[in-house]
Parts: sequence; C-alpha cells; structure tokens
Amino acid sequence: MPILKIFTAVLLSACQVLALEAPIDGYKVVDMGWNIEVHPGEPYKRFTGSLNEIHARVTELNPRWDEQYGSRSTQKRGGATTLQKRDNLICGPGPFNWGWTGVSWVQTNAYYLRGVKGQPRSIGGGNCARVACAMDSAIWWCNDNRDSIVLDSFTQIADCADNIATSCQGEGGYQAVGQLFKDGGWNVVVKDESC
Repeated sequence: MPILKIFTAVLLSACQVLALEAPIDGYKVVDMGWNIEVHPGEPYKRFTGSLNEIHARVTELNPRWDEQYGSRSTQKRGGATTLQKRDNLICGPGPFNWGWTGVSWVQTNAYYLRGVKGQPRSIGGGNCARVACAMDSAIWWCNDNRDSIVLDSFTQIADCADNIATSCQGEGGYQAVGQLFKDGGWNVVVKDESC
C-alpha cells in the first residue's frame, strides 16, 4: 500500500510539471530540486517539487520541522541592497506578457523560503522550476547555464523575489511582476499563475 501511495504521488507530481509552462520561451519546466535537513544533525535529503509540496513531505517525516527550522528571519524583508542594485532587474510583464501578482503573497512565499535549511539545486541548464506558488502568486528559478547549478541557500531566491516585489510594483503598490538576473547565470521570475 505505501508503494502505491508513493507511485501515485510521483505520477501526480509528473503530471503537474507537464501541465506547467515555463515562464521563458525555449526553457523546459523541471521539478525544483531541494537538499534539506529534515532532522537536526542528520544528513541532508533530496526532494523535488514546489515549496508547498516539499513542506508537506518534510513535516510528514518530522512533525516538529516547523518548530525546529521555521524561518530564521523575524520579519519580512523588502527593498534592494547595494549588491542587488547591480543585478539586472526587469520590471513589468515583458515580452512574455506575465500577469501581475499580489506583493504580499510574493513576500509571504519568500519569507517561508528563508526558513528552509538547505540548498536549491537545478536539474540541467535551460530549465525553470516553480519554487513556490500560493494564491496565484508564483516564484520561478531559472538556470541560464549549460550545466546544473547549486546555490548557497534558498535565501538567495527569496531575496530576489522580495526585490522584484518591492521594486517592480504597479500602480497602487499591491501588485508586482518582473525578472531579476543574477551573476552566476540564473534568474528569478515573479508572476501571476494558477496554483
């Protein structure tokens, strides 16, 4: 019976990835790769899926995970640092006609990403992975390199999403859309998307 549940979960995850469309033309959609410490002091485990899917799996393995690893930050971040200002930020729907999304949901997703102890890993170059999606607000991580890459922490993606959310706001300041390119050949996209 447990094998059937695992097979069903893998099949559903694969169907969801096939149904997604990459935010950048010519890029493929892949499941996000996560290296996460599930229990304190134990080796990191590998998972694939979005923040929401991984959170469900990790808390099933360790019901105290939120208590032990909840976001290290006590507040949401906002604004661009001097280092971030040197990166290439593109605000607005752009050539792909991305939809505007709620700033507060982007910042909430980013807040939870900061609490993940581990490293994001991409599966090959020219791929995008939907890192988080809640309330029709998606954060995508795209690899512009030819090979796979591993970032130091999920905070790097969270900071990019926050930067887009605060720097690329539309009229009224409650919606944002944009893309932030980073040195190292990767970028983050924030846009409206059905979750």
